Amino acid sequence: LCVQQSSSKPYFNFRHSGGGNRTVIANTEINLDEWYHIAGSWDGSNLNIYVNGNLENSQDESGAEINSSASHVIIGASGEGSSGHFDGLVDEVIIWDTALSGEQISELMYTQFTGNEEGLAGYWKFNAGEGETLYDHSGNSNHGEINGAAWDEEGYQAPTTAVTFSVNMRDYVEEFGDSLDSYGGLYVAGGNIGSTNPEDSLFMGHQMYDDDGNNIYEVTLDLERNTHYEYRYRIGPASNGNWEQNFDDCGGGYFGDRYFDTDFRDSISVGPFCWNSCENCILPNRSLSFDGVDDYVSGTASTSLDVSNTNNLTINAWVKPADLNGGNQRVISHHGNSYSQYALLLDDDKIYFNVGNGEFEQNGANYSNSVLTINEWQHIGLTYDGEAIRFYLNSSLIFENFVDGNFSQDYIGEFFIGIRPETYVEDFIGGLDEISIWNTALTQEQIQLNMYNDLSGNEIGLVGYWNFNDGEGETLTDLSPYGNHGTINGATWSNDVRQEPYYGPEWYVSTEGSDDNNGSYDYPFASVQRAIDAANDYDMVEISSGEYFENIVINKSLNIGGNNENGYIIINGNQNGSTARIEGVSDSIIVSLYGLRFTNGRSDKGGGIFISNALVEMAQCDIYNNQTAGQGSQGAGIYSVNSSLNISNCYLWINNADDLPGLGAGIYAENSLVNINDNSHISNNNSSSGSGGGIYAVGQNSHIELFNSGVDNNSSQQKGGGLYIIDSAMVFLYDSKVNDNTTSEQGGGVYLENNSYFSASDNSR
Repeated sequence: LCVQQSSSKPYFNFRHSGGGNRTVIANTEINLDEWYHIAGSWDGSNLNIYVNGNLENSQDESGAEINSSASHVIIGASGEGSSGHFDGLVDEVIIWDTALSGEQISELMYTQFTGNEEGLAGYWKFNAGEGETLYDHSGNSNHGEINGAAWDEEGYQAPTTAVTFSVNMRDYVEEFGDSLDSYGGLYVAGGNIGSTNPEDSLFMGHQMYDDDGNNIYEVTLDLERNTHYEYRYRIGPASNGNWEQNFDDCGGGYFGDRYFDTDFRDSISVGPFCWNSCENCILPNRSLSFDGVDDYVSGTASTSLDVSNTNNLTINAWVKPADLNGGNQRVISHHGNSYSQYALLLDDDKIYFNVGNGEFEQNGANYSNSVLTINEWQHIGLTYDGEAIRFYLNSSLIFENFVDGNFSQDYIGEFFIGIRPETYVEDFIGGLDEISIWNTALTQEQIQLNMYNDLSGNEIGLVGYWNFNDGEGETLTDLSPYGNHGTINGATWSNDVRQEPYYGPEWYVSTEGSDDNNGSYDYPFASVQRAIDAANDYDMVEISSGEYFENIVINKSLNIGGNNENGYIIINGNQNGSTARIEGVSDSIIVSLYGLRFTNGRSDKGGGIFISNALVEMAQCDIYNNQTAGQGSQGAGIYSVNSSLNISNCYLWINNADDLPGLGAGIYAENSLVNINDNSHISNNNSSSGSGGGIYAVGQNSHIELFNSGVDNNSSQQKGGGLYIIDSAMVFLYDSKVNDNTTSEQGGGVYLENNSYFSASDNSR
């Protein structure tokens, strides 16, 4: 294992038993005064060379054999130490009698071995610090004699991992109403996490800070790589502070602490967790709104945003432009020396990719066709894979330009969102959300998969990720491990966010929602009708408590309702027609209504609910204060024709059938099957001009049954204050009551006419 003097590149070879060397050379040129980890392996077929854990070259040496003649192990020279002398520092030399995989080499780069590992043939730590013997710690006693080389006091220092801890204290502060600073601050402590001041108790830990004023506390610690850590959060000093409790579901170790493992990355993020909870505290989805005048985000770019080393790129962004007639609008750029290493822009309603040195434009500038629309969230994906620039709109390929180019290192160091910095032009106007930059070219399938998925921040190739969910403060946080945080200048936080397409089968409605939402639990509609229109047959529409002023039309099989834990769910017809109209064809739809109140409807038929050719089930519903008026006034509460209706534990009350004929103030049933049960009541309804104050049943196919229910305190101007039964309709009472009903003419309780039938049994009266 050597460094080639002429090229400064590492190489690995072995002497073939048949004569000659078999050699593989790395691509990396070694710089002076820098530490490198170099490894070589041969598995009987492939001869491999690794630099800093990365496979740099491999060649097939199948059939070769290592020369088995005995020789010395020489470190720092070749031959018998007479030539090829190394000038520099060497540390941690290991020989294995097995071929490690690339993954093993990467994982073991920073590992301190016990010396008992299987396959370990020689292990020289270089830690004696004095004397002329280099000790082998493999147990094989391959100790070496030092000839002239001098001990270095420091040796190789393994790099640390910058670990950013974050904990969301918003709920805690909201509940207790006090600043954590008044209790002595917030700390990450305990376990083996250490302390800022080594002289303090181990449990004092490291204080965390809310630099953005958003009650999300953070601290970044440099910790050893490839190490298991345990910790927890504490409010106040170690002596009398408030520690998080044991985590039965997610804790580890003797004390049930939080835990995580570092790996070999330069930096990682842990959290944000909720205080005293195993769950990540996911912040509400937000976006940033830009005014197109002087709003932007700027930040210092880490080396991660420099994609010149891979010469591959992906940029993903959600955009909602408010204007597409203003020329260039910059979405994001990696910038330096007045030019961009790469920039994603909008040019009117086109997508535009720009590189500062004019690269990638052999076939002309990279513009899409006119594809963008205003005031709509659209997802843009841009990739370069070494062969072609490609644009994707909502994951569909819309532009492809086969070009050859390179990303220059001359234009790096800063990043900007929403503006071109040196001239403060190309201002973006509208909303931006969920921007990510990768040093790899994602496939179309990967772009489609990531469109609506929240990234962890640790995906391979992800070098910058801003999800725009901070929601408060002036910092736009980079959730990748690389800390490309931005400062917000003027742009404002917004609840207007992109939403994943939603297909049910549960649809949600809330007075806090919007009909521009997708109808999911997180993004409910504002109107019941919008949910009905979006739903498919047999879906469920779940309505939150509140009052909805609308006249809904149901023409498909649905379950519609909600619970009343937080108040009534009221559909208010606003005197503008039936509150609900349910219409099918020959009993073609099945509708279930539960936990709803229908009120203030006004129509000639079915002021509260109009039902035609449907099977309807109602439970725990109220139909009250509805009206029929005008020509053909029938069914102020419910109008049912050629339908089946099951009413369970419902109240129909204070409905008024005005004007002529004024039939059925509570229920008008024509050729319908109606089952009224489970303590339902039809009460205080009034047919002010006609008959059937409580129920009006007409037609030989009308069959009304009441079980453990009542018809009471209803009134009519003509006949049948409680029930009017006509034209061969039939009514059966089981353990039910018809009482205290009145009429100005005949049949205060029940009036039968023209071959109709009425039966009362099982303690009915």
